[in-house]
Amino acid sequence: MKIEIGESLMLSWLKHAKECKITQLNWKPSNNWTTYNDKAVEELYNKVILHFPVFKQNSSFEQIIKQAELDVLGLSYENNSVYYYAVDIAYHECGLNYGSKDETIERISKKLLRSAFLLYLYFDVNNGEIIFASPKINPAVYDDLEKQIYKISEFMSAQGFKYKFKFFANESFTENILNPIIQISSTVSDTSELFMRAFQLSNLCEKSIHKKQNPKKNMTISKIQYNEFKIGVTVQNKLNYLFSNNYLSSEDILNLKNEKYCKEVFNLNFPLLIEKSQSRYDKNGYARYWKEIFDDKYYACSQWFENQRSQFENWYNSIIEKSSVML
Repeated sequence: MKIEIGESLMLSWLKHAKECKITQLNWKPSNNWTTYNDKAVEELYNKVILHFPVFKQNSSFEQIIKQAELDVLGLSYENNSVYYYAVDIAYHECGLNYGSKDETIERISKKLLRSAFLLYLYFDVNNGEIIFASPKINPAVYDDLEKQIYKISEFMSAQGFKYKFKFFANESFTENILNPIIQISSTVSDTSELFMRAFQLSNLCEKSIHKKQNPKKNMTISKIQYNEFKIGVTVQNKLNYLFSNNYLSSEDILNLKNEKYCKEVFNLNFPLLIEKSQSRYDKNGYARYWKEIFDDKYYACSQWFENQRSQFENWYNSIIEKSSVML
């Protein structure tokens, strides 16, 4: 089976940014599977073709479903519930191009709408994220495609669906997907993640022949956007960055080990840091700290929620700003 490097990148992104426990490339449904909401999905299709005439008039709904495929499917588990990610990615070296501008927009629209049909038909869910990503789209196509995706999102919402349609291209692709995955590539040892392995090989070869370092590899985490990463991954990466660059003073460390301080600053119910000699588990046997040891000395609290992101980011930025002033 042929695997595109862009698809491999998005698989790594789902695993490490969205913490998907299950990921699959080139997902296609089986004819033998039980389906859900058949009548509702076909009614939705009939409404779709009135608003978005992107499907061939001589194609039946059954044909459209049989031809459907997701480049990457991801399932994330949190609080005893499953959250679905359906991803399509297109990479054309000279910029996204399926023919004319209208043909390109039509093709991407079909991908997004079919992804919604698949999630509702085969998984019985009317929420989740449906994502289209491309590293390079020419401005004339980008602007109209962005408007079209917004229209699709508004239409699906009006039909009672809660899918989040997301569009990553050009700068947003680089900032939210490519750069963060490159930054964490050294921490991943899974040989099945081909994009990661290719980038690691590139680094190894450059070091061995003493080539000048690529500026992209000089990126600091302080400048990388982690908005699309879950809060726990963001905290881990940025703590590692602070420790590896000696940005945390003795006073900072003491504060992070103080439960009252951490409650006030981060709204954590535990100290952010504890000594590695201490237990990661609370009195009821629940792990409250990650297995990873930071700076060879500390465990870091794993009990983070999205509503704490701004508090952590404000604290992190204050540390970066203080360190910059000192330099």
